[in-house]
Amino acid sequence: MSNEKEVITTLALFVNEGREQNPKAPPYNNKKFTPEQDIVLKAGTTYEITLWKNFTNSKGEKIKDNNGNESHYLSIPIVVSEYWENKKAEEKKQQGTETQPTVTYNKDDAIPF
Repeated sequence: MSNEKEVITTLALFVNEGREQNPKAPPYNNKKFTPEQDIVLKAGTTYEITLWKNFTNSKGEKIKDNNGNESHYLSIPIVVSEYWENKKAEEKKQQGTETQPTVTYNKDDAIPF
């Protein structure tokens, strides 16, 4: 089994240069996020969400802002949490093996309402 987890998506947030004019603006944003495919997060599934601060891009080049100054960006990969999903599956399996009391009815018994 590989240690590599399937990344559902990675969100990238960049230093908000507009914050210099508006200190109340968020420190990071991405106004041009275009997913390459639909992003589906299933209800009831537990995910791992991680925040990384990156100073270089995937090619190893230093990140620069629009003025050419060194900068950084945040990346947020989202993957299914194997630990919590396995734990839920195990709990479900244990619940299924617990014996439920058996109730038998006689066909002549009154139907309880």
